[in-house]
Amino acid sequence: MKKERFECHLYGTLIAILVIQTFLFHARMYWHQKEDIQISERKALDLLQSYWHRLLLRSPMAEINLSSLLSLL
Repeated sequence: MKKERFECHLYGTLIAILVIQTFLFHARMYWHQKEDIQISERKALDLLQSYWHRLLLRSPMAEINLSSLLSLL
């Protein structure tokens, strides 16, 4: 494998982790503000995955954003 290919894969993975962590942080803050509960990152990920399918059925991919996902919660 070329060095550039490995670096591209590594940076892509790190960016994906950063986006997921940011998304989970916002979801946890949402639940804390709306429901006054604190949940772990794992529980937030499980809950978001259960709502993800509903979000995909409701809106076209171009309209999916953080606020539309959090509104389903």
